[in-house]
Amino acid sequence: MHVRLFRMPAGHPLSSSVRSIFRLQAHGFAAETMLPRGNVNILFNFGHAQHVGRPAGSAPDAEWTATLVCGLQTRPVVTRPSGRVDTLGINLKPEGSFRILRTPLDAVTNMYIDGSLLWRDADGLLNR
Repeated sequence: MHVRLFRMPAGHPLSSSVRSIFRLQAHGFAAETMLPRGNVNILFNFGHAQHVGRPAGSAPDAEWTATLVCGLQTRPVVTRPSGRVDTLGINLKPEGSFRILRTPLDAVTNMYIDGSLLWRDADGLLNR
């Protein structure tokens, strides 16, 4: 697994909304359980499809192939890649997420939302 992380410097125009930008690339892992971290993520998938959801026996998984918004999570999340993982992520501060998403935090809490539902050109942004 290879992770590159860029943290917003103090005083940067986006520092009140964006905590960090990251790139995650990995091969050959089956699943990962992530505990709540107190953030909201915009994720761009450049790899194979991934399934995102709760641990087995709870809410059904969502398939993620392009752009995904992961709202503030209060429960563990499990990701199950179907192959190569290549993700660019924007890690938003919950208190500043409205400035970027233009959606109230409670509307995305514990949700996984296809980016194209929030931005008409989300897939175009992914391709750029």
